[in-house]
Amino acid sequence: MFRTILTVAALALLPMAAAAQQGALVQSRLLGTRAELEQQLAQLEGMAASTAYSDQLRRQAEEEAALLAQRLEAGDFRMGDRVVLTVPGEGLVSDTLQVVAGPAIVFPDIGVIELAGVLRAELRDHLSVELGRFIRDPDIRQADVLVGIEFVGAVGTQGIHYVPADAAFGDALRIPGLAANAEVEEVEIRRGGVTIWSEELVREAVQDFRSLDQLSLQAGDEVRVPERQVRNWFTYLTVTATIITSITIIARVF
Repeated sequence: MFRTILTVAALALLPMAAAAQQGALVQSRLLGTRAELEQQLAQLEGMAASTAYSDQLRRQAEEEAALLAQRLEAGDFRMGDRVVLTVPGEGLVSDTLQVVAGPAIVFPDIGVIELAGVLRAELRDHLSVELGRFIRDPDIRQADVLVGIEFVGAVGTQGIHYVPADAAFGDALRIPGLAANAEVEEVEIRRGGVTIWSEELVREAVQDFRSLDQLSLQAGDEVRVPERQVRNWFTYLTVTATIITSITIIARVF
């Protein structure tokens, strides 16, 4: 299984890294609730402000706290996400809806339902309330979120792929396929050109089966899979031979 490829003994991804020093932090489910994220944020902010931790852990805590704070304020949905809905009974919808600017989703016969400030874990309840304005007791059987993640580098198919928000990140890497020369231990995640999860933390995310939601990933984030650097032994030997020859010539001259 691919999940075992990236397992490397190092610091655990941030909340888990700190657990050894301060006891277990709250671990969210595959889709974090608002209460869980708020508690994690408080703990991370406490770590970032404490001199009891190393500079590295404090910096990591500060960076992850910023991701959580953004989620809690703006919600999880971004233009480009997709929502897989099944609402039987009224014949309302059994379809995949694209998240548009707002962010929002548009029902053909109902209109726009805003998603600003809504977390993925809150989607079903939010839609029950909003759809309840038009139909009585909507029976929402499915409300799954697909996140548009861009995969670049040594992957089979570069570009945006839609990944379930509750999927383990290690499994998500299998969706575009990995090239034969993929350096799987140096994968990193970027947002707007800035690294938000380093190679080390990505390795731990795979080891700990962290989901996209637990990593606070959102539409447009970029997963970079570098190519493995293959040593060209012919070139290496040629250069070495040239250096030895030069040294020999210089020695004879002097």
